[in-house]
Amino acid sequence: MVEIDEQGALVTLRFQQPYGDEDAARYLAALRQVETKSAPFVMLTVLGTGGAFSPADEREQALWFKRSRDGMNRHCRAMAIVRPHVSEHMRHVFSKLWTFPVLLTTDEEEAARFLDQHAQALA
Repeated sequence: MVEIDEQGALVTLRFQQPYGDEDAARYLAALRQVETKSAPFVMLTVLGTGGAFSPADEREQALWFKRSRDGMNRHCRAMAIVRPHVSEHMRHVFSKLWTFPVLLTTDEEEAARFLDQHAQALA
């Protein structure tokens, strides 16, 4: 299941169970949608552990990170990524991707509190 939702300045992207055959394509399309944002926003990304990516999908995701970096740094004020497992290596990798604050956590409530702090400046 892939869902993208926008509520004011909050963009939420979910890629979770139940997984379907077209989910990788839907996820990549959602990333492209985020890339088009031209107003300031905060982003919640909730990722499960499943969902199969082909090598081509992995490459497309990597290209998205590279292609969207400048725009994300211009418009995204903070991102919280919720995953079932978070390692220090993941934290290090994601902290290097962008210049805005990024929280990796296993707790969606913690992510919401983090984003609320950053979204207040956008109101």
